[in-house]
Amino acid sequence: VCSDGVWVEDEGSGSSSSVISDADPESSASKVPEPVEGTLTDSRDGRTYKTVVIGTQTWMAENLNYSTLKSTCPLENSSYCDKYGRIYQYASVDGALCPSGWHIPTLSEWQTMLDYVDMNNGYEGVGKSLKSSKGWYEAGTTVEKRIAVAAGDAPFGFSALPAGSCWEYSGTWSCYSDDESRFWISNGQAYKISFDSDQIELDPDVGRTQYDYARISVRCIKDGSAVVASSSSSSENASGVGPVSQYGQLQAGTNSKGEGRIYGSCKNWSASGKEVQVRGLSLYWSINLGQTKSFWNKTVIDYMVKNLKIELIRAPMGVDENFGDGNYFSNTMTYQQYLDQVVQAAIDNDIYVIIDYHSHKANDNVTNAKLFFETMAQKWGSYDNVIFEIFNEPACLKNGSGDCSTSSYGGGFLPWSSIKTYANQIIPVIRQYSDNLIIVGTPKWDQQPNAAIGEEVTDSENNTAYAFHYYAGTHTVEEEGANAEEAMQAGLSVFVSEWGTVNADGGGTVADANGSWQTWMDKYKLSSANWSVASLSEGASFFTTSGAWNYSQSGTWVKNNVLANNPSSYTKCAR
Repeated sequence: VCSDGVWVEDEGSGSSSSVISDADPESSASKVPEPVEGTLTDSRDGRTYKTVVIGTQTWMAENLNYSTLKSTCPLENSSYCDKYGRIYQYASVDGALCPSGWHIPTLSEWQTMLDYVDMNNGYEGVGKSLKSSKGWYEAGTTVEKRIAVAAGDAPFGFSALPAGSCWEYSGTWSCYSDDESRFWISNGQAYKISFDSDQIELDPDVGRTQYDYARISVRCIKDGSAVVASSSSSSENASGVGPVSQYGQLQAGTNSKGEGRIYGSCKNWSASGKEVQVRGLSLYWSINLGQTKSFWNKTVIDYMVKNLKIELIRAPMGVDENFGDGNYFSNTMTYQQYLDQVVQAAIDNDIYVIIDYHSHKANDNVTNAKLFFETMAQKWGSYDNVIFEIFNEPACLKNGSGDCSTSSYGGGFLPWSSIKTYANQIIPVIRQYSDNLIIVGTPKWDQQPNAAIGEEVTDSENNTAYAFHYYAGTHTVEEEGANAEEAMQAGLSVFVSEWGTVNADGGGTVADANGSWQTWMDKYKLSSANWSVASLSEGASFFTTSGAWNYSQSGTWVKNNVLANNPSSYTKCAR
């Protein structure tokens, strides 16, 4: 039943239940700290700028207005420089552009500031809180559009104005203004704020292949401004001893027969005969925002750890499809917020979490994938809990008979050579920040890990597993399972990052073959995540459509026959 915005057990129903918050993460406002303002004088030209302290960092509260080559005034109008500052190409940003003692902010420094604003504005929209209270206009109009912000005008003092941007097309520069702000990040990415959005997002139009064809604004940050992590990378800060404290970081390896398996970094779980097998659940993919609001939160993760004994949660982030609520790249801050809640909840509970790039066609936009994994690896890659899944279920050839822009995924499967080429571009991005386990997708919806035999991806840390997915109502141990066995016998580690009790389309009832599939996974010590934590009208949903903790047929089977086999307690390892 529903009480005060949360689902609680109806004692008369006889069903197992707890609480699911159906409130948005933005629901509880907090008082915005009073901004600490100051000034900065640039010794190069004598110009003085306003500054503001945001959390532990000191930022310029105005856009940089220092004249250099490859910079211009907005709309190439000299009168706009005093109001909006100059806009710069990356060639001029990639160096000592800021005043002495200041620098172009890194991605981590930006994220620290955005996290601070997000936590201290009652989750009212980070972009809204960074905009100036004046000077924004609706596109195509001359009427000033004042931006209402929590706790007064521009409460954090960042005061972003719509300086616009200039872009080069075939040698000609075109400039745009009045409806957007973009700010350089030191690595060549950019953050974007728009007049019609309360959010700030990484701009996919400004990436490593395009950054010298754009001119956008610069905000400098003071040297020595702290980057504050949300918590220590050590599992000792978790609420209790769980699988991560017992096994450590998951690692790909081989047993005494040369067969691929998964081990732990803790010495008691790092050798043949001590293989690690963890079992858990996969959330439903993020782009169904109704399901995301209900299940991508700490309350749900806490309950599933305590009452279902999950050791693993998978967070499938939609990046290139749209169910009506956009995706990670069109609504970055909203979806990043939900993802962060899941990852932090996993860390707090000492369980593993898979950050899943949930795409059937990730290779079509490598730039976006690099941006995503650079962000995730910088933010979360130091935690042993975190696993990176870089390509969910590669399905179809671009513009082929199985074009993934259509609703039909039949035919035209992406070959392993293309998946490998994609993976070899993404893995080095993660390895700049993390040596954690990476799961690489395999052909035909992750059913052919054996395709990688003799053609393995390149990984400087040699910590890669190959994905295998199955649905018990459609696939068989003898056929699809044999593909995974062949891969393991050849020395490849395999991870079942998604499996279902029903048919491959998510429908149907719990199949008779589930028992044999579980016996098979236990035989090979395969770690796995069941699809999916949702309350949809499909057979694969773990819960019924009531939205409460009423288990579906599939959820009941998984709870009683899979998760019940997980340990009830863990022992902290000796490293």
